[in-house]
Amino acid sequence: MRQHNTRVGLAAITHDPTGNCLPGLQRLYKQLRDMFDVISISATDTTSGALVNAVESLIAGHVTRHRVGLGTIGLARRDAVVRAFHLGADLVLYSDLDHLLRGGPNMPPARSRPQSRSAKSTTWS
Repeated sequence: MRQHNTRVGLAAITHDPTGNCLPGLQRLYKQLRDMFDVISISATDTTSGALVNAVESLIAGHVTRHRVGLGTIGLARRDAVVRAFHLGADLVLYSDLDHLLRGGPNMPPARSRPQSRSAKSTTWS
């Protein structure tokens, strides 16, 4: 049970035409749902449909699609963050989806919340 009113959001971007992130998402979706009140994912238009469907169904993530290309990466990242705020997040954590899912066993325990970290910190507080 959460004991504060801050709504924490996750904004992420992914380009995964082959669905390589799917096993990690299937393994960690409960932790993601418990950690974040809002999840906003920006996926390239060539990202695997199975991965997009899993994001929408397993973690109730809001997915938008964007074109592949260096000129659209920054815009897609920004849009994911802005969308998370529009969906009601008070605080947003950004990560590339594959980087987040690679955390695997190093993810904070379920119901743990991201805390403030110093710029040099590499571990969760």
